[in-house]
Amino acid sequence: QPAQYNSSTGVWNIMFDPLLDNQILMGMGAQDDLVLMSRFVNGKIVLSQDAGLTYAEINNNPIASEIRSIAVDQSDNSNMYAAIQHSYSFDPTVYQYPGIAKTSDAGITWEYTGPEAHGMSLAMDPNDPETIYFSTFSDGLFKTEDGFATWTNIRTSNKLVFDVSINPEDS
Repeated sequence: QPAQYNSSTGVWNIMFDPLLDNQILMGMGAQDDLVLMSRFVNGKIVLSQDAGLTYAEINNNPIASEIRSIAVDQSDNSNMYAAIQHSYSFDPTVYQYPGIAKTSDAGITWEYTGPEAHGMSLAMDPNDPETIYFSTFSDGLFKTEDGFATWTNIRTSNKLVFDVSINPEDS
């Protein structure tokens, strides 16, 4: 069951929303009262704008088999990024799509960017919004320091990096 976190009390409260009932949820992201999650089936994003009290499906979702992670720009929550998986084919001749979908209009339109890889997670440096880490299913860990213009593979060759976290005091 999804839960709502109360930052003033430090307590998680179980919540219910019919849109989330009997769903496997993944790819969570949050900024202030904005909460985003992806439903496992067909990567549909649901969002809450009231800290998880109610949810709605966004009208335009990035096309993906799965949305594994969602990051929200700390300075502008209309900028959102999703680590995506387009297909379950691991044949390099079939899977040649960028692993990140990004929107600058709160999900109305999406464009695809980043390395061609199965996306696992995204982490934005809280001290520098241009620095983003992107972990992949089999291509390691990538980093951009210029807001998606260029990427460096910092953990290379056939490595699964499931998740990424940044220490804001040591980024």
